[in-house]
Amino acid sequence: MKKIFTLFLLFISFTSLFCESRFELNNRIRDSIVLMEKLQDSPAGAIPDEVLDKCYGIAIFPNVVKAGVIIGGMYGEGIMLAKNHNSNTWTPPVFMTLRGASVGIQVGAASMDMVLVIMNKHGIESLS
Repeated sequence: MKKIFTLFLLFISFTSLFCESRFELNNRIRDSIVLMEKLQDSPAGAIPDEVLDKCYGIAIFPNVVKAGVIIGGMYGEGIMLAKNHNSNTWTPPVFMTLRGASVGIQVGAASMDMVLVIMNKHGIESLS
């Protein structure tokens, strides 16, 4: 019994290393809101209202970082909101992580904001 309890404590302490704090999650929501406000206030970058009316969801990734020298990687954290077309309301945010890798002729690093407008139900289901 003592071994099981010790293993349980080790498991809990190990998994807690990978859990984000409420503060970090709130910051992710705040950063996503700020990004969308900036985007919608920009005449050139605003998502048209008719697109937002028809979409099934939106994924917002502030500060996605890409870097590589022959082998590259991409990482970003954000949120996704799904839209209920019956009630015309949005779901609470789902926390997401964006990761990617690439191989090829590349040198450099970049940071960007990414907003994905999901236009069909299949798109939402494939991200869930």
